[in-house]
Amino acid sequence: MSFRATVVGTLLLCCPLTAGAQAAPFDRGVACADAAQPEVHLAPWAKVIADPSNRLTAADMLRLPWKGSGPSGDIPDSVLHEVSYWFLVPLANPGPAPLQRLLVLDPGWLDEAQITLVRPDGTMQEMTGGASLPFSHRAAPDRRTNFELSLPPGRSRLLLRARSREPWWGADKSAPQLVRMTLWDKSAFYAAENGQSAYFSAVYAALGALLVFNLFLFFSVRDRIYGAYVAYLGCFMIMHASYNGQMFEFVWPNHPDWNKWAISIFTYLFILAGLSFATVFLDTRNRLPAGYRWTKRLMTAVMVSAFAVAPGGYGLHMASGILWVGAYSGFVIFLGVWSLVKGNRAARYFLPATVAGLVGSALTGATVSGIIPFSIWGYRAIDIGMLVDASLLSLALADRVRISRHEAEQAKERLVDATRLYAQHLERDVADRTKRLRNANAIKDKFMSIIAHDLRGPIGSMALYFEMVDTVEKLTEDGLKKVRATLESTRHLLEELLTWSTLQREHVHWRPVPFDISEVAREMQRLFAPHAQARNIALEMDMEEAWVLADQSMARAVLRNLTDNALKFTESGGRVRASLSREAGYCRIMVEDTGIGMDAELRDALFSVDAKALGQTSRTAAATGESGAGLGLILCKEFVERNGGAIGADSEPGKGARLWFTLPSAPAMAAAA
Repeated sequence: MSFRATVVGTLLLCCPLTAGAQAAPFDRGVACADAAQPEVHLAPWAKVIADPSNRLTAADMLRLPWKGSGPSGDIPDSVLHEVSYWFLVPLANPGPAPLQRLLVLDPGWLDEAQITLVRPDGTMQEMTGGASLPFSHRAAPDRRTNFELSLPPGRSRLLLRARSREPWWGADKSAPQLVRMTLWDKSAFYAAENGQSAYFSAVYAALGALLVFNLFLFFSVRDRIYGAYVAYLGCFMIMHASYNGQMFEFVWPNHPDWNKWAISIFTYLFILAGLSFATVFLDTRNRLPAGYRWTKRLMTAVMVSAFAVAPGGYGLHMASGILWVGAYSGFVIFLGVWSLVKGNRAARYFLPATVAGLVGSALTGATVSGIIPFSIWGYRAIDIGMLVDASLLSLALADRVRISRHEAEQAKERLVDATRLYAQHLERDVADRTKRLRNANAIKDKFMSIIAHDLRGPIGSMALYFEMVDTVEKLTEDGLKKVRATLESTRHLLEELLTWSTLQREHVHWRPVPFDISEVAREMQRLFAPHAQARNIALEMDMEEAWVLADQSMARAVLRNLTDNALKFTESGGRVRASLSREAGYCRIMVEDTGIGMDAELRDALFSVDAKALGQTSRTAAATGESGAGLGLILCKEFVERNGGAIGADSEPGKGARLWFTLPSAPAMAAAA
């Protein structure tokens, strides 16, 4: 509290007053406001005293001798204290009849307004009003606090005590001028109010039209940018209507406490909606990831602040909201500049729209807080700025629609081109697949002709043997062996054919497990030893321990087939030997023989259907009394490749053959298991 206010308070406290104490005598030399005028602004006639303690009463103030006019008194420095201001205004009714006048106070968010009218005869008229009371306490149904006064002829004194919890209340020495007291003739007031109503109607109609239009677009195209814009515009309209008093008048007239909180709450919601709209409109998630992250952090800070300061009361909550409005305005301008620098076309509209809103808000804030002299245009600057902001953003959204259509047309053209290219590629692919299918059919035809040829031999032999049985009473032992060999060859042929057919349908189940391949080799030694011994062929299938990861039955079939082929094409006195070597991550198993060998053409086609067609296998089989479909090596190739390995052969005519295959080595853990 300043020195002067302390002195005034001390004098009043040292002079006890009773409720009926007489007021200080009225100085006839004091200039008075002419109440007979249709509209009289009382601020120039008022003497102002601050009461930071909120302890002075109307009787205390009336006991003070006062002369002159114009603002005076002491203003505290803190913006968060609930300070009372006393305004003493001399009024004159020069006419012979009483005047009925309406005292209207601005701004509409004054919490308390206590009126004491001291008439010329010393009688008093006392009234209480303000935003802390229900709307029905107002003399006229208006968004601003107002009182109906009856002024008798002569000079009267008007004493007003005003108090507010607004954060800017008492921010500087011009703050008392923020209470604009106007004495109206009722007919003049209602005429002026019609103009005010028309102004607000025009503002809300324009903003409402933009809101409804974009809401319609949102429900039509389901684009969230329109939803974000509707939320942003809607929060501003509710915030604007709350601090101007329209919401209190038309929406919640019986809830004055909520009316005060609604201003600060919707201020926070306006900030959050604005940041959300900026994020969506500028597409910062994709075009400016760093800006997107900073926007999310700011939104989090705003929400935390809104909840953290709420227990401190409405004044602190509103002060925090105003500070965040400043931070929000600067941030979105920075975000717009950043996006523009990064080549975001949408920022061309966003940036000037944001600047217009910021300038309007700043002018209104400076006018309301008394930083600049009060003017109706300064007070309404936020409305104009927001209209410009909303209009530019609507133009930006329309431009976005145009850009979207252009991009859609380009995408359509790209789709047509891509479809054309895909169709061409598909045609080439179909032609290629048709060619391959024809080749596959040719291979199958060749294969079936080979199968038919090979089956014709053993079946014809069996028919011949059975004719011999019919003509000869006793079949020789050699004949029985030939019949048995013929049946075994036919069975083996059919097994190969069924296995190959199953592989083509991909019905073979592959179950890789770790196992020791040397055990399989020793099993082949035991299996083929009698056959090798009968033909006087040395068979050596013993190898060192080696663990592989493969399907054990497939690996067994591969090694059995290679061993069988080696024995089949090795003459008496020859040798068949299996060996193992290690490569990076693989085990290499080789089966070599000292047989007739093969030429390069047969070696290259050994694992395909063409090998049978070349005739080498058939000629050798005929020479050794063996036969088969030639599918064994084809199946070996299928088995090895399914297990992640490879198969091959090295040979020259007359120098034997070396057929090998690889399998993945088993991991150490699997091997240990």
